[in-house]
Amino acid sequence: MGSNRYEREIEEILRNTHVDDARPSVSERIRALNRRQNQRTRQPVRLGSEMGFLVGVLLAFGAATLEWIAQPTSHDVLIATICGALATAGFVIIVVTLILGWQRAVRGVTPTWRGQQLGGGRGPGPRPFASARTRWNLFKLRLRYRRDR
Repeated sequence: MGSNRYEREIEEILRNTHVDDARPSVSERIRALNRRQNQRTRQPVRLGSEMGFLVGVLLAFGAATLEWIAQPTSHDVLIATICGALATAGFVIIVVTLILGWQRAVRGVTPTWRGQQLGGGRGPGPRPFASARTRWNLFKLRLRYRRDR
């Protein structure tokens, strides 16, 4: 009885494979390829902390270079303003990048590079107060041990 069921399933599979024997034409294959490419969702470009830090340093370096090349006097307000704006933008980008990186570390987001997890996969990432908490727990255990003796 069980073998009849298997035979029917095999026959159904064979019937379904014989229907698709006709090879698609070249134009059909190209259309299918284009459909697959359009279905892919493009992920937005996310600038990592390294890129933000690099952009900030480059802006600050550009401001210092412009300041050194132009050597503005007190009458060159435009060049001094441009240099100040570049330096300020570089500083702000560096600070924001550091704050965002710290927030990711505190939230437990593990850093990745090319799809691989950094840090050997040791959990959710660095915890800033873990050592202080461990010391506090050890201190409480010592007090309890001394009280019980």
